[in-house]
Amino acid sequence: MFKAELKQKQPVVYRILSKALKTNRLSHAYLLVGDKNVPKEDTALLLAQSLVCHHKDEDGFACQTCEACLRLQKEESFDLIRIRSTPLKKKDILKIQERFAQTSMETYAFQIYILDHFESCTPEAANTLLKFLEEPHPNILGILMAEDLSQVLDTIVSRTQVIPFKPLDPEGMRASLIQQYGNEEQASMLAHCGYSYESAKAWMENEDFSLLQESAKKYVDHHASLSQIVNLQTKIFYSKSKFKEKEAVRVWLCWILYYIKYNDGSKLSLEQRNEIFLILVEAFERLRRPVDLLLFLDDIHFRIRKAIL
Repeated sequence: MFKAELKQKQPVVYRILSKALKTNRLSHAYLLVGDKNVPKEDTALLLAQSLVCHHKDEDGFACQTCEACLRLQKEESFDLIRIRSTPLKKKDILKIQERFAQTSMETYAFQIYILDHFESCTPEAANTLLKFLEEPHPNILGILMAEDLSQVLDTIVSRTQVIPFKPLDPEGMRASLIQQYGNEEQASMLAHCGYSYESAKAWMENEDFSLLQESAKKYVDHHASLSQIVNLQTKIFYSKSKFKEKEAVRVWLCWILYYIKYNDGSKLSLEQRNEIFLILVEAFERLRRPVDLLLFLDDIHFRIRKAIL
């Protein structure tokens, strides 16, 4: 169960939250900070469940199996709102305020909001949330998540309790995924490209993951030839493709990075590899912002091909 994993791998996070839950001395907002591969999402859900569960364990954490816990897990509770927008916008914060201004339909003691990727929020969203945090309601609790604390406004940081996660060991995660799923190459890519354990499991159980892997391998094997670019544009990433989502594009780029770094043999010079690494690092950063994915990919194809030829 996740609680045991959290206690073992993130003992500081476990102790901080356990003490707050057992003493009922909760902050009105928490900011979970850590690399992409730490279990911030799972911890946010566990904390939310622990606020409504009537079957808590001796450390104050939810059972995660009762009806109340499962309703939050499925995001079916009117008293929980989770925003995954990237970037987070002012309208998203207003949506939370409007929802919680209504009478709760549940019997829980808390109304909870969870904000993913908070460091990507617009200035308008941050300022709107700041006003919300400055006048905390005793029965409303916020859980914010961010990878880079330096990208979060100091005024937001000062009004939340920061919970720092220590980086996970990629090799330990890789070994666990191999043991569970048996695919060493897929486990290695996900572990070394910074995916959380739960996200990695979700991708390994997704049939589209192997299709993206195969496409990336062909692309690298043929050194970004024009025929491979055309194949991508017509069969993988096209206007009505099921892969026309940021996360699918990000996974495909991770596969490119993995194959260039680990499986390309001597096909590319060190200078070519370094240039492609820089292109990919910049690409991941660009994906944090609003982009036209097809134009974005066309630019990546052109720059990688130019680096190779």
